[in-house]
Amino acid sequence: SGQRTAMFATGLRLTVRRGDGTFAVITDYRREEAFGATLKPGRYRARLTAQRVRMVSLPGPEVRFVVRR
Repeated sequence: SGQRTAMFATGLRLTVRRGDGTFAVITDYRREEAFGATLKPGRYRARLTAQRVRMVSLPGPEVRFVVRR
């Protein structure tokens, strides 16, 4: 939607699942603004979870994407 919201998290966790529901990537909570992973071609679903000190959010909205090569 083009809107931005300030977020004060101490870390983010990226969770990526394959189309069949198996996990492809689960990161630890990190402060980096960019994540990188090598994925095989296929359909995937990704979610971010925020952490602030010891509090952890519910997973964010699911983003679906396709890796073609």
